[in-house]
Amino acid sequence: MGNYELNRLNNNEFEHLVQALTTKIFQYEGIVFGTGRDGAREATFEGTCALPDEEKITGYFVVQAKFKDCTTLHDKQDWIWAKNQFIKEMEKFQDIKRDLRTPNIYLFFTNIQFTAVSKSGGRDQIEEFVKTYNSLIPTIKIYGYDEINKMLDNNRDVATSYASFILSGDILQSLYESIHIKDNQDKNILYRFLNKDFDEDLFSKLEQANELTDQKINLEKVFVDLNIDGDGLSEEEDKKFVNYCISIGNRSLKDNQYKMVFIGGPGQGKSTVTQYLAQIYRAYFLNSYKTTVTEQVKNFIEENIDTDKQPNCYRFPIRIVLSHYSEWLNREQKDGRSYSVLSYIQDRIEYRADQKLSEFGNFRLFLEKLSFLFIFDGLDEVPSTSNRDDVIAEIDSFINYELKNIKCDAMIIATTRPQGYSNEFNQNKFKHFKLDDLDDKTCLEYLEKLVNNTVSSSDERTYQLEVLKEALETEVTSNIMRTPLQATIMAILVKSGGKPSKDKFSLFNDYYMTMLKREKQKNVLKIISQHEDYINEIHYRLGYKLQISSQTQEHSSSFLDINDFKTLVEEYFTGMTPVL
Repeated sequence: MGNYELNRLNNNEFEHLVQALTTKIFQYEGIVFGTGRDGAREATFEGTCALPDEEKITGYFVVQAKFKDCTTLHDKQDWIWAKNQFIKEMEKFQDIKRDLRTPNIYLFFTNIQFTAVSKSGGRDQIEEFVKTYNSLIPTIKIYGYDEINKMLDNNRDVATSYASFILSGDILQSLYESIHIKDNQDKNILYRFLNKDFDEDLFSKLEQANELTDQKINLEKVFVDLNIDGDGLSEEEDKKFVNYCISIGNRSLKDNQYKMVFIGGPGQGKSTVTQYLAQIYRAYFLNSYKTTVTEQVKNFIEENIDTDKQPNCYRFPIRIVLSHYSEWLNREQKDGRSYSVLSYIQDRIEYRADQKLSEFGNFRLFLEKLSFLFIFDGLDEVPSTSNRDDVIAEIDSFINYELKNIKCDAMIIATTRPQGYSNEFNQNKFKHFKLDDLDDKTCLEYLEKLVNNTVSSSDERTYQLEVLKEALETEVTSNIMRTPLQATIMAILVKSGGKPSKDKFSLFNDYYMTMLKREKQKNVLKIISQHEDYINEIHYRLGYKLQISSQTQEHSSSFLDINDFKTLVEEYFTGMTPVL
């Protein structure tokens, strides 16, 4: 009998699993499913069917699913919990005010394991107890962990449809066995791909961090989760990016893919938070491959253990940097080869693993059987003057045809800057959120992690943190410490020159030069590297105009409308004297 990890499900997913099993086993089209507080039933149907391992029976059936968090195999208290849940359901049928139709056959499913010890075991005790209700309902069947495992063994298609939730140990090995493929080649290719992606994303990619230390910084050592905001968030939902995404990812999304866009400015952390989210899913997926799990994976999971929500559904993560896909798409189009997102994913897997997938290994097979996290990172790094429309068209095709047609259990995330974003990801289909600026608490948490991992001297760490705390409490410097990039730049300024300059020009000039260097390294806007003199001149003119504006009584703070900025740029290039 298979060993399915039913405890990794949540209440809703367990209900869905029971519904899928009963639909398959009874093969009865008249089943009606309810959700939530549905009056003592998860499913009802009337007719004739065979119960598992029994003769056919006719009547009005009610199917009930009850999920217990944190069950322990053979826990003597588990059957008592099941007994109490059962009593509550029976009381609903006995309640005259509810006027519920009482079934002839009642099927009670639970994830707990009833111990098999004769008379004193949970199985014998629950069976003996439910007999007291036979005058109310003639046929009552209790199905626990062992019985559900047997049903899943006999209905492998249901088991594999929940592979990422319940397959134990080596998920891919269990998946291959369940679909009767003995060749482990593709399984090993996928693990090599995940390992290489995990190793590549092991370190923080914040370019400025290497100005703080000669050592690479592990991402999990300096990561802080960011607050998100959007119309789609309810009061009860977690407002932290990673925790929110994992809570969504713990649902089964086969029938309703979850698509979202996260919008954030330069250096606000869009790529970092998606990098970290992908790392979490890689780590937990790789950890299921017990024979070769690396120390880096183990350490990452230990460091991540305090995350409020951990994945119960082991989604296979695919993170696509859209600037890379854009370049690949151009090459494939020129060579007349397939350039779909699916082709890119399979090409990248095979390149990473240095091996071709077998004849069984067309990636569509895995799309059907596993749960996925797809991240399309950095639409802003694909200029509208390049092949941006083609990139969006291929993503749409991948989601609406490849994934939707096979009901792939997919969570889909895209990221972009607000500048130049024209709702390429349809707002009717994608939930849109924005990343919030760092509040004081989160900023200080990040700075403490950053300094503790980049400064070796205890005295120097204490000094730098005191200076950074003071900067966070000072209006001028605090205003440019509201993103992880800005906070890192301030840490660099403190390390290189002690306290941040109180001379606004020096302070903002240092900040500007660091940001300019970063954008040149990204090499998205060619004008920055090709016409740096123009950029600098416009920058200084803009600064002068803002300074003048801030000194007038009606403009106590520095602000320039976008149309005024466009006018300033036009005046610069046409040689007109700007009006101050």
